[in-house]
Amino acid sequence: MPLVRAPVVLSHVFAGPRRPDFGRSHRQNVVLAVVAAAVFVLSRLLWSTPVALVAAGVVVYAFARFVFLLVLERNQDRFGERWLRECSRVLRDSEFPVVRLSADDRSYDLTDTDRAARLLHLSDERPAAPVEIDFTHPPSALERVGFALGEVQFRTVAGAEPRVRFPEARYRLDDSALRTFWQLGGSAVVTLDAPAPSGATRAETGRSDPPGAGRSAGGRGGGSA
Repeated sequence: MPLVRAPVVLSHVFAGPRRPDFGRSHRQNVVLAVVAAAVFVLSRLLWSTPVALVAAGVVVYAFARFVFLLVLERNQDRFGERWLRECSRVLRDSEFPVVRLSADDRSYDLTDTDRAARLLHLSDERPAAPVEIDFTHPPSALERVGFALGEVQFRTVAGAEPRVRFPEARYRLDDSALRTFWQLGGSAVVTLDAPAPSGATRAETGRSDPPGAGRSAGGRGGGSA
């Protein structure tokens, strides 16, 4: 997902980049300063007032451009932080259709109440068992993430279609600072149509125990958006 930048009136005309590539703009400022110094030296050699005025104009422009870029970069950073926080909040609240769920090398049909009940029982008996969740997200991408069963909450809602939510997910910037990617975190909430086991700790709000701790980037499946 491209990082949307804050609108800045005439920024591309005066000093600012069309995208948040401030490193390049600051390097251009260094070039301007070198040009101004060269023109000033030339004016002293030629004792030319017009050339000296040109040098002074370049210096004034370079300084104004430098100050403007600092303000623009600060505004962009503040906007980017707010934008990432909002997108992360939306991501954490979003639910995605589950295409396939497998646990302990066995696939479970979450629309089959008997198989779903077996999955809930397995989660109680073997919380360390590996689980893989295949889910879809717009426009038509398929993602796969892996957890331990103890890191997955199961919500049982009558008539619900299998869906997954990631309560620890967040968006981050890549190294270019121009695009974002997501980290889905160390836990998941899966909604399925199955009766809750008698006497179990699950209810329509999920497991009573907290989800597992998050892992570092790359420990969970992540995707670009």
